[in-house]
Amino acid sequence: MPRGMERGKRTQTERSPDAGNARIQAARRNVLVNAVDPGWVRSDMGGPSAPRSLEQGADTIVWCATLPDGGPIGGFYHDLKPIQW
Repeated sequence: MPRGMERGKRTQTERSPDAGNARIQAARRNVLVNAVDPGWVRSDMGGPSAPRSLEQGADTIVWCATLPDGGPIGGFYHDLKPIQW
């Protein structure tokens, strides 16, 4: 059984699932948590009329996935730029 789960006990992270606490926990593990809007992309889901290629949609996703240690946490990005939540 995972530590802190015996007899119904839960860890602080499990008791407080808010985004702020998740960001703090991720930062302690050297994990950067961000969100990306790829835009309307030509794919099975987006259809042939979508204005963006798969490569354009993936560009910011790859950028976020390869950010160096100490990079931004809790951001929302589109075309390599922060956007409002």
